[in-house]
Amino acid sequence: MVERCRHTFEHIDPFGNYGTKPVDCFRPVESPYSKCIWHRDTYRKIASELVSARSDYPEHIPQATLDGCQINSQVDFQDCELSEASFRGANLRNCNLSQINAIHTDFSGANLSDANFQEAKLFANFSGSDLSGADFRGAELTHCNFSGARLSDVTLGETQLEGCFDGAEVPQSVSAAQLRSISREDLLKW
Repeated sequence: MVERCRHTFEHIDPFGNYGTKPVDCFRPVESPYSKCIWHRDTYRKIASELVSARSDYPEHIPQATLDGCQINSQVDFQDCELSEASFRGANLRNCNLSQINAIHTDFSGANLSDANFQEAKLFANFSGSDLSGADFRGAELTHCNFSGARLSDVTLGETQLEGCFDGAEVPQSVSAAQLRSISREDLLKW
C-alpha cells in the first residue's frame, strides 16, 4: 500500500472562498516522511525532486512550502493552484507562473526576476522580493504587498491592480495607459 501525504487543508476556490470540508493531499510520500515533497517543512528542497513530483498538467498544490528553494525555471507552475503557499526567499528566476491562482501566497524576499505571471490571479506578499523584468500582462493583482520590492523593467500591460503598491516605488516607465484598471488611491501614490 502506498503511503499518502497527511497534509490537510481547506479547499479554496478561485475567488479565495474556503470550502466546507477539509481536503487531504493525495500525493505519495517517501519514507521516512509523513508528507509529500510539496508539504514537507524542509527548507531548500532539491529542485530535481520538485521537477519529478510536478506533473505536466495544472495541479492543485495549496499550502506548498518551498521556502529557500533554488527552482529557477526548472519547475513550470503554469495554471496551478498555489494559494497559501510559501516561497519565502526562493529563487524563481525565469519561472513560469502564468495563469496561477495565488491567494494569500508568500513570495517575500524571493528572486522572481524575469518570472512570467501573465494572466495570474494574485493576492500575495511580494515584500522585499526582486521582480525586475517580471511580466504581469493580463494579471489580476489584488491587495498585493510590494513594499521594498525591486520593480525595475516590470511589464504591466493590461494588468488589473486593486489596492497594490503600498510602500513600493512604482517604476517611472509604467504609465496609467498600460493598465486596464487601477484604483484612484494607487494612481495618486505614483
